[in-house]
Amino acid sequence: MAFHRTYIADLLGAMDKDLALGVQSELATLIGPCVSDLYEGNWVYFADATTKAGAHECLVYFMPPGRSIVLQSPKLPKGDFELGGDQGGNTNPNSGACEVYVKWKDAKTLARLAFHELLHNRLKLGNTLHKEDGLRTGGVITSATKLTDGNKRDMAKGIKQPVPQWSDGIILMTNGFHDPMSEFYKP
Repeated sequence: MAFHRTYIADLLGAMDKDLALGVQSELATLIGPCVSDLYEGNWVYFADATTKAGAHECLVYFMPPGRSIVLQSPKLPKGDFELGGDQGGNTNPNSGACEVYVKWKDAKTLARLAFHELLHNRLKLGNTLHKEDGLRTGGVITSATKLTDGNKRDMAKGIKQPVPQWSDGIILMTNGFHDPMSEFYKP
């Protein structure tokens, strides 16, 4: 049996090293029980310019507040995307793109937000996901939000189904680092 892979793409450095390592650990803890019947375990990697997530893997972008890579993804649904406010992230379920905004310096909260956005991504659901409990809620997700048995079943169901992950955002950002006209430019 192989290991499941989850990728964290923090290409703009929204998290410092300690926070990123904490999110990596927390996300592994959340996804691990969801894949235990399918894989030996779950490994969480940091994405780089060469990362291409597979259709059974997970990819989540971590973005500074006010920035979005999901808005660059293809087949964007109309009316579902709004940056700012209390939102912790966004997902384009039509393209396999999801992101978390690093507004908090708490690894547990950010990992739970990532799990929530990955549920949108893997299940290809918009806001109908929010009618459920735990990490599927439409309410505020915090470090205390519980991972429920229903959350685990839904993530396992989503990972069983092939859902292409939008890795092109990695290329857009890494190419943008060197382009002064790009919103991702890093002088």
